[in-house]
Amino acid sequence: MHAREVINLFGGQSALAQLLGIAQSTAAYWAKSGTIPVKWHLKLMELAQQYGLALKPEDLISINPLSTSISEQLFSDIGLANPSVNNLKQSTNNEPTERTEQRTSQSLPKAVYPGLLPIGDVELECAVLENETRVLSAASIFKAFGRPRKGANSRLEIDGTKIPPFIAAKNLEPFINQEVLDRTKVIRYVDGRQEKTGYSAGLLPKMCEVYLAARRAGDDILTEPQKKLAIQSEILLSALAEVGIDALIDEATGFQKDRKHDALRLLLSKYLAEGLQKWVHTFPDSFFAELDRLYGNQPTTSRSRPQYYGKFINKYIYEPLEYGFLKSKLNELNITSDGKRRARFHQWLSVDGRNMLVHQIGRVQGKMEDSRDIKYFVGKAAHQKQISIAPYLFEEMNHTD
Repeated sequence: MHAREVINLFGGQSALAQLLGIAQSTAAYWAKSGTIPVKWHLKLMELAQQYGLALKPEDLISINPLSTSISEQLFSDIGLANPSVNNLKQSTNNEPTERTEQRTSQSLPKAVYPGLLPIGDVELECAVLENETRVLSAASIFKAFGRPRKGANSRLEIDGTKIPPFIAAKNLEPFINQEVLDRTKVIRYVDGRQEKTGYSAGLLPKMCEVYLAARRAGDDILTEPQKKLAIQSEILLSALAEVGIDALIDEATGFQKDRKHDALRLLLSKYLAEGLQKWVHTFPDSFFAELDRLYGNQPTTSRSRPQYYGKFINKYIYEPLEYGFLKSKLNELNITSDGKRRARFHQWLSVDGRNMLVHQIGRVQGKMEDSRDIKYFVGKAAHQKQISIAPYLFEEMNHTD
């Protein structure tokens, strides 16, 4: 196997460099030369076992053949049989073996929609297989949890089911239910010309629930490293709470693009209530006091405010929410066929939507308070970031508009 193939197996140069604690330029040199130095072979095999990657000892030998004495020591250290270089050559020239391996790969499901799924600050390698199974690569599961280094040999077994190393701990066993067990089966699949291993995407949120359930059971249940994983679980579940994991993967991979509208409707359901809500005082008086000051107006009241205040609110408060998509939907709901408004925009919002609105009002008011006049504010607001709980939903839409 060429060094580049090994590097790609671990997620690319950057990912492997981080795993090994080396500079990315070093991994780039390996990819260019086709050779990974012998001293890294043991570490690579340990990482492959840890992450459940399909890397065999002979793959590394073919990169840089070892002397018999060194290779025997190398593979005995990690409890693996060491095929000799001569046996490797015979195997390579053995046509039935090649055909067998080819048939094995051909029998595996193919990743028809691969992609990268952004969750918080990390990107997870995901795919939709030809049988519509959503998977996360084994390496990505570890990446989501900060790559805990726990060997495959320490795997726990419950009711005959092997538990992956990232939750294989005796103190977690009471919190691993059947729903978790059902998702722990390793899934082998082919991505391009590369065979990969992964897990059902549904395992990720279930894993998070295991750590959080253990934390709720008492302060003395989790070890200190596991407590950090519980915090990471909380962060991951929060990111996944807004939209289901399957929908996220479908969007990240481009699978069934017509489902984009379904995902957008799901997103809107987080913001919009069913029917018009009772009016609640949402914009604080201090917000309008700042508007009066920026425009150089005398203090106004709800009955005497100019229409351009409404345009200001639409532009700087509502339009940045979900890239203007929420504002367009509010227009559909609120404006009648004769152009009149049925109610105020915020009366259409759910509790979650109102909370996001209040947050946005606070952001804008902070900029208003730091501005000496409206012209200065407009300059500051030009760099205002959009607010979105699922920004990836709008990337394609923004590129095509």
